[in-house]
Amino acid sequence: MVYLAPFLLIAIGSAFEHEQALHAKNFRGESQNFCTALWLSVYASWACRIAIFAFIGIKLSLAVAVAMFIGGIVARGVFAGLLSGLMCRIAGPSGQEFVSLTAFVAWPTLFFAAYLLLPKVV
Repeated sequence: MVYLAPFLLIAIGSAFEHEQALHAKNFRGESQNFCTALWLSVYASWACRIAIFAFIGIKLSLAVAVAMFIGGIVARGVFAGLLSGLMCRIAGPSGQEFVSLTAFVAWPTLFFAAYLLLPKVV
């Protein structure tokens, strides 16, 4: 199970980033600075995810990194769907806004935790 922990943390963090990207894409607010902050957070998440997969590819093997990347895309879709559905049910229309604000803290924390668990796996 310890081998799946970094993978699951990255997938859940990617789900938060995915919801943030959807919010930025469909942004209807007046604050252009907030929209820019959303996109910067999304791009930072992509860069961190690529860095983690590169680290795995260098330390373990390229095949494992590619498998985790492809599996992460599938798992991200599942977690993003669950997250979106749950927030819409709980918070209604403002659910996406809540998830976007939470994502500013959630994905960096989850990616950092995944990185800390990697040396134990690798």
